[in-house]
Amino acid sequence: MRSYGVLDATAAQVSPLDIYEYDHWACQLCHRAIDSAAEWPDPWTAPLDHIKPVSLAGEHAAGNLQASHWICNILRGDTWGPGEAQPSAGKSQA
Repeated sequence: MRSYGVLDATAAQVSPLDIYEYDHWACQLCHRAIDSAAEWPDPWTAPLDHIKPVSLAGEHAAGNLQASHWICNILRGDTWGPGEAQPSAGKSQA
């Protein structure tokens, strides 16, 4: 996060598995199923996506993370605004 210019960067410990299970192993950008067995360099692997990008002062915390496909995450880039997935009320902010 500091490399993006966020000087007071903090990162919460987050279990990726908790995020994937919360999102029912579905990409929150294209809404298709995520194959948990997919491995890099397959573009359908499952990184976590920051809902509000770190480059725009988004936090690395459970409430700002969602499941996504790698390719969907790359195509989305650093955008955030109308039409983008917004934080779910049910996700903890831990």
